[in-house]
Amino acid sequence: MIAKPSTERLTDFDGVLAVILGLMAPVWFYVLLSYLQNKGLLGPEVSMEQRLFSLVMANGPVIFWILGVLKYRKQSLASVGFSLASFSTKEKRIILPLLTIISLGLMWAVGGDKNAVYWYVHYFIAIALFEEFVYRGYIHSRLVGWIGFWPGFLITGILFGVAHSPLEIVLAGTSLTNAIFNNIGFGIAAHGFFLWLYSLRRNLVIPTFIHGMLDFIKLL
Repeated sequence: MIAKPSTERLTDFDGVLAVILGLMAPVWFYVLLSYLQNKGLLGPEVSMEQRLFSLVMANGPVIFWILGVLKYRKQSLASVGFSLASFSTKEKRIILPLLTIISLGLMWAVGGDKNAVYWYVHYFIAIALFEEFVYRGYIHSRLVGWIGFWPGFLITGILFGVAHSPLEIVLAGTSLTNAIFNNIGFGIAAHGFFLWLYSLRRNLVIPTFIHGMLDFIKLL
């Protein structure tokens, strides 16, 4: 069953703010990654504490931007997918615990130690929850309300792909044009898949867990 869209009122201005964030985020990621690279703070030899600090630095400004906009525009967290209202009582008792058990089982499968906890936080929270919150919960919903579903879908997918380009530019030395070109198709396809998961209940729970699992299994 596809959940009904949020009835919370959004305006064209919300769409403009979402585009600004979508364009600013990859620029910020590039600046931060370049700084970390120059300081020798990227790579497998870097401590878990430093990695977590870098993730906070990368995600923090984006999250504060969105929370600030929500407060200024008097919009609720439910408008960006933070709501369980669309889940039935039975689903809350079965699906949510099951997803939690599976995700924790994955952490145990890679050792269940301090490193496993770090990677769990890295993939499920700093990557999956962050990206679902920003791109499915916030940017997509605002763009669709502004310019319609398909244009909003395509632009959000492109922005999602572009946001993955800075890592390729900084670590692999790929040119800006090639990095963007390499990630646009991925961004649109991945956005479509996670958006479908998001639309099932109009919240971030399912896409975040699936997103985190798909990333986390790389460690197995």
